[in-house]
Order: sequence, then C-alpha cells, then structure tokens
Amino acid sequence: MKETLFDIAPTCSRCGVAVKVAPVPGSKARMLRKAATPKGLCINCATQDELRHLYPANLMLARSGPACLTLPHIQQQFEAILKIAGTDAAPGEIDWAKVAANWKLPFKTKLKSTARNPVTQAELDREAAEPRESPDSFLTQQERRAKAKAERDSAIRNFCKDGDTITIHDDGQDK
Repeated sequence: MKETLFDIAPTCSRCGVAVKVAPVPGSKARMLRKAATPKGLCINCATQDELRHLYPANLMLARSGPACLTLPHIQQQFEAILKIAGTDAAPGEIDWAKVAANWKLPFKTKLKSTARNPVTQAELDREAAEPRESPDSFLTQQERRAKAKAERDSAIRNFCKDGDTITIHDDGQDK
C-alpha cells in the first residue's frame, strides 16, 4: 500500500513537535508559511529561523540571547512585522517561551550572508560567545563620576556611627 500525506505524522525537523500542514496548497504568505508537505519546521522553529535571517535583529539577539523574546512589547513588534509581511500564522500562535527554550537547537543549514542579511552563522556564533561589556560602559564619564561619588558617599555614611558628623565636599576631600 502506498503511503499518503495523511499517513505521515508531520513533525518539526528541528524540535520534533507537530507541524501544521496547509489544508489548501498555494499560500501567498511571505513569512511563516504553513508547510505544503508534512515536513519542515513548526511555527516556533520557523519564527526563530526568520529572526536569524532578519538583520540587524539577528545580531542583537546573538548579543542579548533569547530572553528578550518573552517580553510582550517585543512580541507585539514581531506580530506587527508579520501582519505587514503577510503570514499563515494566527496572532498568538507563536509560543515565545518555546522559541527561547529551543534557542540553542541547531538548524540543518548554516546562515549565509545575503543582500538582505550581511551576517553569517560564524559571525552570529562569535557575537554570542563574546563577553559583554558591563552596563556601566555605556555611561558618559560624568555619569560614571556621579555614580562613583554616590557609591562612595553611601559607603561613608554606612561606615560612620549614628553620633558621628562628617562633611563630604564635592572636590572628593573629606573633612
């Protein structure tokens, strides 16, 4: 007996969950198109695949990691992109927690540089492995000085006993 599309259990080639097959072939969606055959990626893996091809979002995600994808305002922005681009995905169909949880699963193909995306998989991997600067590195010199002064003043106040009097001058000299 010949196997038909209805005999094959459609599962994601990356994470193994169910893949939605389009009931009517010939979708005009430009992003997150339902599979025409029972193979391919589930909605969550397809979402990550779109994000890894979407420059400069792919670089930002390589630097920050997938945790930001669980934030509602990020999800709303992606849904707005989907609405403009045309999609087979229903609003709310993407499970962002699963996208984040499956972030490190490999894709069958490596990301290649294109006109739409100048970043390669090797560059994304390097970005993800690179140690991040501290949040203080984005402060101006004046902001760093003010922060250091506030920390010093707080340490001095905590060190002094309740009855002690101390005067802190702006020139950094304590008297």
